[in-house]
Amino acid sequence: MKNKKNNQKITALAIIIGGVILLSSGLLFLNPLEKWQLKLTNHLYNRDEPSKDIIIVGIDEKSLNDQTGLGRFQNWDRAYYAQAIENLERQGAAAIFLDVLFPEKSRGLSEKALLSIMGGNPSLTAYFTQTSQYLVDPHPSDQLLAKTLQSYDNIVLLKFGLNTSTKYKVFPSNSINLFSENSKQGWGIFYPDIDDVIRRIPYKIYDTNEKNWSYSAAFEIFQATGKTLPVNLESKLVKENMLINFANKPYQYSNLSFIDIYNNNFKEEDVKNKIVLIGPTAEKLKDGFTTPTLASMPMPGVQVHANAIQTILEQKFLTEQSAISQITTITAVSLLLGFLIMFLGIIPGIAITAGTITAYQLSAQWFFNHGFILNLVYPTIAFFTVYLTITLYKTFTETREKAELRTAFGKYVNKNLVEKIIENPNMLKLGGEKRLITVFFSDIANFTTFSEQRTPDALVAQLNEYFEVMASLILKNEGNLNKFDGDAIMAFWGAPLDQPDHALLAAKSTLECRIALRSLHEKWKKENKPLLDFRVGLATGEVIAGNVGSKERFDYTVMGDIVNLGSRLEGANKIYGTHMMMSGATLAALGDTFEVRRLDRLRVKGKKQPVDIFELLTPKGQLSQTQQTIVNNFHQALEFYRNGQFEEAKTHFLEIAQLSPEDGPTQTYLKRCDELKQNPPQNWDGTWTLDHK
Repeated sequence: MKNKKNNQKITALAIIIGGVILLSSGLLFLNPLEKWQLKLTNHLYNRDEPSKDIIIVGIDEKSLNDQTGLGRFQNWDRAYYAQAIENLERQGAAAIFLDVLFPEKSRGLSEKALLSIMGGNPSLTAYFTQTSQYLVDPHPSDQLLAKTLQSYDNIVLLKFGLNTSTKYKVFPSNSINLFSENSKQGWGIFYPDIDDVIRRIPYKIYDTNEKNWSYSAAFEIFQATGKTLPVNLESKLVKENMLINFANKPYQYSNLSFIDIYNNNFKEEDVKNKIVLIGPTAEKLKDGFTTPTLASMPMPGVQVHANAIQTILEQKFLTEQSAISQITTITAVSLLLGFLIMFLGIIPGIAITAGTITAYQLSAQWFFNHGFILNLVYPTIAFFTVYLTITLYKTFTETREKAELRTAFGKYVNKNLVEKIIENPNMLKLGGEKRLITVFFSDIANFTTFSEQRTPDALVAQLNEYFEVMASLILKNEGNLNKFDGDAIMAFWGAPLDQPDHALLAAKSTLECRIALRSLHEKWKKENKPLLDFRVGLATGEVIAGNVGSKERFDYTVMGDIVNLGSRLEGANKIYGTHMMMSGATLAALGDTFEVRRLDRLRVKGKKQPVDIFELLTPKGQLSQTQQTIVNNFHQALEFYRNGQFEEAKTHFLEIAQLSPEDGPTQTYLKRCDELKQNPPQNWDGTWTLDHK
């Protein structure tokens, strides 16, 4: 029967995974959610690492100022650029890029040239002589810029043009021949993605005028530094584009104002051996582009070029996940995910699916940092589809069967055991298994006296309130409530399911129950109800755990000496005036996680071998200074006692009694020391025999 069910699951899983692969293939081919993929990957562009080898010379508000700058940008004399280039070259710039168009020849005088002429107070003849030279063709300013461009081999001009009907084929319409003949040029055309965001630059663009292919500006600028393009560059292209690995958000590169460069108001170290990009950064020049780094703030075009150059400099190229890679990923992860969901419950399935999708989404940043852009949409859809279809399948097949079992057993069997029965119905057979557990016994102190103060109805109501709080804490800490026996509670950890931290959970529950009792006391005081107290015994060891009873009626329980020991330790609290006692095996399982006090070596009724017993106090590090002193002094006194030095032991116990007259173990040992002094024991080994329960 089990094999048949498993075969049905595997067959269903194969059909589901096949359907998911077909669905994913269709989505990848049609790509209807391309905008979502682009949007989801925007957050991956989160670097803040602008290269120190790149500097922006911004045509900014300062440069455009009418009084202190060069005035209106459209009226700028090209001699300004010549002067700025000369200043940069003198200071050792590695390469210079002019992100500025020169579509027409210069005409007439600039305001600055006219003021310069008039500043010399020329005669009429000199005035006409000096101004007439600006009427010739080519214009003196154009000649000056052309001469400057010709003087250096590390300058790149912006190349622009009008798109044709074919992508990457452009009709150029920018620099006048005088400039283009004397300098390198690089295309400054950006092709936005479907969401109008710039993420890539073309590798090459076809010039329909010159009938040749030439590089985009970033590649020309890189080569202008004297370096050769990386040999692996073309293998990193995505559909003839280089994806820009943006190193920063807008306005993060080192920046100098154009007017400062023009006035030679900068330091050599600002530009020496650096790539200098000159371009508009003033908002009113409207040369901004939306990038994935910060959608709300356009990035100046010159900074887009800077990020592209840095991508080449660092060789931190990006590639997009291919369709084949996506199908492979979807198939592999879906098979694993589907298998886990199919053979686990719905709730674990939700957690596994959510964890898988979350891990996949989070891994995108790691892959991105290593140059690989995962598709975050279609694999995510595939994983969710796997979960949804398998869950629907299980709802109509297995879930109904499990619901019937839960209904049948959930009313009187621990819920953990119910889940285990559902996964393994063979558990319904009578039998048992060895388990390492920690058992918990609690009993109400002086219950007879307490019960005589209440009417039967009031007694039961108050007991139920007490049991409800205690039981909820035990269950919260993954305990198995085995039974309520009168005023006693028996619980255990470590069965039927493995719980490596069974002792820790038991001790934690014990302390939490004590804390909760204080809250109950406050409530009962306000209600004028009598207060109750309880004691707990914890023991750890191996037991036989299993279903005990008849075929028609059975209980899951534990049996063994450890169970009896736990009950004995609970009762032993009365002798020592303590509330929480545990065995040495429990302490060994706990390690150094709680504060304890060694109480005694005790031989309980029904056992020949003595056991070391300890009082559970607090979590580690939570004892007050006084409490720590009492524990330390108690351990010293106990050593004298165990060595048969009863007078010395009594002296130390008296000192403790001075600190804490109400300390139960101290009072117990004071009486015991007197008895042992009067009747010295033979063959004393420090063990005390408990001859009653």
